[in-house]
Amino acid sequence: MKIYLHSFFLLLFIASLSLAQAEPCKEEVNWVIDLQAKTIGGLSFQSSERQIIQHFGKKNTASTIKTFFKGRRLLATVVYPGTDNELTFFWKDEARTNCFEILVSSESDRWKTSEGIRVGTTLNELNRANGNPFEYAGFDWNYGGTVSNWQGGKLPNWFKPVLVSANEKFSIDHRGRRFFQSDETPQAENQMMVQSFRLVVGWENRRAISSLDSE
Repeated sequence: MKIYLHSFFLLLFIASLSLAQAEPCKEEVNWVIDLQAKTIGGLSFQSSERQIIQHFGKKNTASTIKTFFKGRRLLATVVYPGTDNELTFFWKDEARTNCFEILVSSESDRWKTSEGIRVGTTLNELNRANGNPFEYAGFDWNYGGTVSNWQGGKLPNWFKPVLVSANEKFSIDHRGRRFFQSDETPQAENQMMVQSFRLVVGWENRRAISSLDSE
């Protein structure tokens, strides 16, 4: 009887070791957007939907279609759907292999660039991260509050934070299809902050955002 019990526990121990090897511990989520390497969560901006699913897991992704201004519909893949940390990839093609833009949710408190920029980063902090003032679009239109030009600073022009103001009067005074300098109103530096941000993939094939009012 003792021999049988010994064999049983030995087999149980071996089986548990095999299971541990087959199912390694899940690594902690990488929330970093590396603007130099052009990766997000360790995944290349140029990845296909299949690669996104493999990287983040099928249960954490969803294929969908997003509807925007004037009924424009875009193919999309959402990572962490239904959570504050949604990450949306938009596609040029039905095969979902050619991403043209990545959007970080306006509710996210996790995604951040390697420079520390995240939703909630203030205008003053953006100025410091860029190394000099930059240009942003006026509020209350399709591209309202979007950084339009980093003006030779450290940050790349395809990185597009969208700003929002906590001061209603400031928002009204700075709205419309105009462009403003980030250092022209010092009192707004801590009242304006990043609401969300876009990563425009293949930016070198687009014209500067300052001309988007003609699109």
